[in-house]
Amino acid sequence: MKRPRKHWSLRETGRPLPPRDAIEDFQTRILAWAQEHGRDFPWRHVTDPYRVAITELLLQQTSATAVAKCWHDFFEHFPTPSALASASDDEIASAIGHLGLHQQRTRRIRALARWMAEHGNSLPTTREELEAVPGVGQYVASAVLAVCAGQPEPLLDVNMTRVIERYFGERTLADIRDDPWLQETARAAAPGARLGWAVLDFAASICRARAPRCSQCPIVMSCSSTSLPYES
Repeated sequence: MKRPRKHWSLRETGRPLPPRDAIEDFQTRILAWAQEHGRDFPWRHVTDPYRVAITELLLQQTSATAVAKCWHDFFEHFPTPSALASASDDEIASAIGHLGLHQQRTRRIRALARWMAEHGNSLPTTREELEAVPGVGQYVASAVLAVCAGQPEPLLDVNMTRVIERYFGERTLADIRDDPWLQETARAAAPGARLGWAVLDFAASICRARAPRCSQCPIVMSCSSTSLPYES
């Protein structure tokens, strides 16, 4: 059985969260930007834990546009956990082979589907239990809790981390899953699916890893990163 990760306390770092007014200003500007420029994907219109969790595994180490091209067909072929759990490697490969990392991705989604099929086609509703499910780590658990249960969990991956760190300051621990300041700042600044998706869209379009579009950024005047090699 997979052992859940230790969650460190913010108190252990002695580092305060960003001021409330700075967080609220960030949220207001990011949501306004997303209202006009945010992306729309089919998985943002479902709350079924099976589709939400499997989609997040499909999205790992590939682009959202690539997943969008096969998303409808994938769930038409595998509408239930049982259908996916019993599928052959060739069947799965024909559905997601173009996403890359086929063998690794197949193992993960099949393990999760088998677990769900053996547990009433459902997923737990607490983080500790979710993170013990095969294929479900901290991020997938957050997505299930935020999207399916409406909980104020942040969709904290490397992309949201980039935005949070550039705007509010850098974390101190290497692994984003372990840094309590980063975790709590993300939870305060981008709780839930709506804000999470807005920040992820912003990271993809404006606050990019390379050549961020600072000249088009609605929060650049308050950003703590002042020496980025930005694209004009």
